[in-house]
Amino acid sequence: MIPEIQRIINSIGNKTNIGGKDIINQLTGASQLIENSIDSGSLTVVKGGKLNKVDEIKPYDVIYTSVLGGTPHYLLVHKIDVANDKVHCLMITSKMKDYLILHEIEGDRIFKGNYFSNTYFCLSLEEAKSSFVRVYEDKREAARVFNKINRYYRTLFQIK
Repeated sequence: MIPEIQRIINSIGNKTNIGGKDIINQLTGASQLIENSIDSGSLTVVKGGKLNKVDEIKPYDVIYTSVLGGTPHYLLVHKIDVANDKVHCLMITSKMKDYLILHEIEGDRIFKGNYFSNTYFCLSLEEAKSSFVRVYEDKREAARVFNKINRYYRTLFQIK
């Protein structure tokens, strides 16, 4: 742990009555020390996405990328269109909005209690590869969700 953060934790200790200004002042000082550590090279910063790049994207992969005006979301890969360099994904959300929710997640330890949205995204294959996170744990649940999204869009657009 960074020594400055450890110092702040120790100074707060078991105090039950600490002012917000005290915490802000301590965190501001720690922020400056952390920036100095990064600049001096004594602290390594790892940014997400780049280290997880994979050579191949498959259905049931989970990716994390910016969508909807720059807001990052987790997406579940549904289909890959290699010919057109596209990956089709379903959005995972934590917000319960009845008109957007397709399915509540039950079979994945990390996403349990979140929702699959009926929002469908199309990303470039390269963007999907560079933002890979992991494989979704419950492929049977994901297959049921894929069937639901297919039925949803067939009904929406009246496709037989």
